[in-house]
Amino acid sequence: MKRIKTIIFTILFIGFTYLLYLKVDEFIKIDKCLDKGSKWNYSTEKCECLDKTEIHQNEKPILDKKQ
Repeated sequence: MKRIKTIIFTILFIGFTYLLYLKVDEFIKIDKCLDKGSKWNYSTEKCECLDKTEIHQNEKPILDKKQ
């Protein structure tokens, strides 16, 4: 009986952790988008620049180096 409870607890814990990851991941994507000065389109779930071009979430911005 104790083994069954442990298995059920483990399955529920993994499921809860996965759902929490999905919410945190969505929050971080939206936060990164807004930090860049862009807007988040909730219907398409994509980050959009003010000129309507898409920003890829995994790319880092390139800063101009003044020499």
